[in-house]
Amino acid sequence: MSRYGKPVLLMGLYRYNKKRGRSTDKKTFWVCSRKSQGCNASLTTRDDTVIRWVFDVQNWLDSNEPSHKAVHINILTRPRRQHLLPIEDHLLKDIERKNGKLIRRRCVGCYDARRNLGEPPKTATNNAKKVSQVCMEYVTSQKGKILMKLHGYTYSLKSDTKCRKKNRWVCSTHQVKRCPGVILITDGKIVSMNENHNHPPKLKELLPFMYGPPAWYTYDQNRQVKDESS
Repeated sequence: MSRYGKPVLLMGLYRYNKKRGRSTDKKTFWVCSRKSQGCNASLTTRDDTVIRWVFDVQNWLDSNEPSHKAVHINILTRPRRQHLLPIEDHLLKDIERKNGKLIRRRCVGCYDARRNLGEPPKTATNNAKKVSQVCMEYVTSQKGKILMKLHGYTYSLKSDTKCRKKNRWVCSTHQVKRCPGVILITDGKIVSMNENHNHPPKLKELLPFMYGPPAWYTYDQNRQVKDESS
């Protein structure tokens, strides 16, 4: 809520104001709080799920030169993410502080990579906590099952051989929505993955976008022209 009591949606450093809601299909429309300054970014949600995102790329790249060119992003189509490190190295772990009271989360792979680049431990730790959108972690479901979370999606263990060398993780919505998302792990390493989900991630799972568009976003100029002409 804003200081005037109006609903506000925060996406990282950017704020969206509620424009209107539609009770027929439970859609809610949000516009950027800087719309009066020329920003055309907007969001459409349904049941706390992002179903449409119009992103003003030029305003993101150069806030001093606002542009009215907006890009329509299809969240349902996510290209494969190219990592700086093998994806199996991106694992979030809880690290206790010296006093034993506070726990902080840090990606081990990102921390090691930044330390190898010469960053001080404190700086590397802060940076390792900011890139959690591309990192993998294990969480517990409401029923007590272990789930793997990656890019805002959760996966459940479908098969586990006796030798525990080959595991197949399927999207947690596989039975309900027949989602084809799957991750294959052999000897603790991801050898194959299909991230072509038939549904967007939950809004609450989208981590703040601090340094630009989300990790899975790519800009397609041809798609921009097609969407603007339609």
